[in-house]
Amino acid sequence: MIHLVILSVLISCAFSATLKNDSSSFFEGRIVGGVPVAIQDYPYQVSVQKNDRHICGGSVISSYFVLTAAHCTNNFLSSVLKRYSVRVGSTYQNSGGTVFRIARIHQNKNYPYTNDYDVSLLELENSLTPLMLASPSTVKAIPLPSAGYPVPVGELIRVTGWGSLTTNGVLVTELRGVEVPYIGRASCQEAYLSAEYTITDKMMCVGYLGVGGKDSCAGDSGGPAVYNGVQVGVASWGYGCGDPKYPGVYVDLTNQQINSWIISII
Repeated sequence: MIHLVILSVLISCAFSATLKNDSSSFFEGRIVGGVPVAIQDYPYQVSVQKNDRHICGGSVISSYFVLTAAHCTNNFLSSVLKRYSVRVGSTYQNSGGTVFRIARIHQNKNYPYTNDYDVSLLELENSLTPLMLASPSTVKAIPLPSAGYPVPVGELIRVTGWGSLTTNGVLVTELRGVEVPYIGRASCQEAYLSAEYTITDKMMCVGYLGVGGKDSCAGDSGGPAVYNGVQVGVASWGYGCGDPKYPGVYVDLTNQQINSWIISII
């Protein structure tokens, strides 16, 4: 089953031979194989919510903007925008911190026509600056990479989120994190040949090929992938969950087109 990661730490999940391109299956994500972590260690992490319930991960990238995946926002309607919000500054997705309403959604116009551009920006009604100043240990923007920012193959990437730990399981309430190695695009494409999926230059892959057990997979889509204190990816999709044959796929924020699109808005 192809999932769009609504990020948490992947433990493991079986896959089916049927691809379902919707937010409940193709865009599904959770942190499997990870450990509980505190928001003080990841103050950029946010919970994207609908009707005050967690649906996706996201990251603070400026005083007014949260970065997430386009598949997390694809069904958002402007007429019911008041139902959507982000919770910042809390280790728990269902309590604590501060809830901010969303004023506008900037979804990349190329999505959903292609999974190449699975990225959205959430513009908040109010600035995060007062919170950033009052509580910098729990609310802080994560730096974004410049185009072409180097990420060496094999280097560990940190991913975090509140996704479920098992297939069809309930979401966890406490933030979790895991480290997974960066996989070169050629190796990732080779892994996905049997599934007939193309890994483009706007995608990056992480995971333990041949081992599995750690990855992002449901409730975690849109969450950050971080290397050396810089967010280099956004949890996007994968075939199965923590499967040893198929690594997790993320939006590559070092890509020139993705990078330029984000800068043009914020």
